[in-house]
Amino acid sequence: MLKLYQYTGCPYCAKVIKAIDELGLDVELVDASWGNENSDQIEAWTGRRTVPFLVDEEADVKMHESDDIIAYLREKAGAIQ
Repeated sequence: MLKLYQYTGCPYCAKVIKAIDELGLDVELVDASWGNENSDQIEAWTGRRTVPFLVDEEADVKMHESDDIIAYLREKAGAIQ
């Protein structure tokens, strides 16, 4: 299961969501607005609250940075197809 921690209005999140749509991937979008329990969880995992933040539970991958996330998703989409 892929989860993208994000919040509305974040341009970097929008960039990743656009790539997810273009790749046709099934990704759960998780609201990580500042100060909610999901942003607290990101901080617990990484020591920071920045989004977008991708979690790939199957591969035990957790990552920040929109360009890195998009590259990872492109690789994953290629493996799925």
